[in-house]
Amino acid sequence: INLFSQKLTIYNNVQTVNNFRPVQTPTEKVIVACVQVADPEKLRIDNVDFSLAYLEVHSPLTSSVKINDTCDYKNTKYKWIVSYDNSDYGYIRSIFEEIKKP
Repeated sequence: INLFSQKLTIYNNVQTVNNFRPVQTPTEKVIVACVQVADPEKLRIDNVDFSLAYLEVHSPLTSSVKINDTCDYKNTKYKWIVSYDNSDYGYIRSIFEEIKKP
């Protein structure tokens, strides 16, 4: 995307059917994206939890990442919660929310 891009590993589950039963298979995919810390006060999403950290990720259209996929960034786990279509500019803007450890 630009000089500020970095590799980001995305984790998700792919569902298949085996013997008429759904099977969840964990997968991981490395994408190149521009990652920056998002200001919770400027996010245009419902139910912003100010105790959590948010990331704004700009990734290529070919990254095929989906809502509820997760990633690790600087030893913190995040979940993809919302996506904005900026296909006119060749990228997808996504918001990731920190997943608190129990």
